Amino acid sequence: MKKVIKCGMLFTSVDEQVHKDMAVCIDGNKITAVCPIAEADTQGAEIIDLSDKFVMPGLIDAHVHTSADGKGGGFGSSAETIGDVAFNSLVNAQRDLMAGFTTLRDECSNGFADVALRDAINAGKVTGPRMLVSGIAIGSTGGHADSHYAPHVTAGPVNALVIDSPDEGRKAVRYNFKYGADQVKIMATGGVLSFGDDPNASDLTYEEMKAILDIANEHGHISSAHAHGANGIKYAIRAGITSIEHGMLMDDECVDRLADTGTYLIPTIIAAHQIVTHGREGGMPEWAVQKAEQCLADHKDHLAICRA
Repeated sequence: MKKVIKCGMLFTSVDEQVHKDMAVCIDGNKITAVCPIAEADTQGAEIIDLSDKFVMPGLIDAHVHTSADGKGGGFGSSAETIGDVAFNSLVNAQRDLMAGFTTLRDECSNGFADVALRDAINAGKVTGPRMLVSGIAIGSTGGHADSHYAPHVTAGPVNALVIDSPDEGRKAVRYNFKYGADQVKIMATGGVLSFGDDPNASDLTYEEMKAILDIANEHGHISSAHAHGANGIKYAIRAGITSIEHGMLMDDECVDRLADTGTYLIPTIIAAHQIVTHGREGGMPEWAVQKAEQCLADHKDHLAICRA
């Protein structure tokens, strides 16, 4: 089905300019032309009149968790089922879509709820953005995304597949891809919203990361590493990671290695900033806010070096 969108004002990412009275011509799911309205081929096309609107390309958010809504009041309910997670993920993904984000990269969920949501969107069962999903994150015992439950609670890890050897890492990544993950997410270092770990310390060894990423790279899947501390960033880059998420405690050598290898950095500036600014009033634990402050302190300087 051909469509022509009439745009009163159009921002194009090609020349980064705003143009007046433009048309976007679409055939199926592909844009075939962007041109002045007077030059558009409207023969047999559905006309979508946005002459009084400002139109721009869809935004991409490369690091989201659709299972979370960004509120700082807690870390999830122990009574929450995977069904709850899936419905919450649908609501949040649709909110992102209506805010202009047409593509989301979901950086791990619970119980493959992100996979189910992606599949429902792709099948036309529900409306939502394009989604690239990670399934369940892979971390270490006591590391970021391991559970906070007391030892006698046997429900198992909520947020992560917990591994403590290269062989366990291989099994975990294969398990994720078996159930439909597009990419693998590893927890290379400690984090902010995880009790008892250190954002500056590596939680997975280089050998564990390499075992996981060898499987991903062999099968053509991209990968991402939650990584704040410099050593964890370097291990992940050397092991073959596609992108570093956060990178807030990097050093100059990390920057050089990112540039030399073409590894992407997803800086997620807003996450730590919101925790520092609103975390205490929102009910977050003091230890989480303090770790966010530690991570955010020099992040702006590191990003300036990255841009340079």
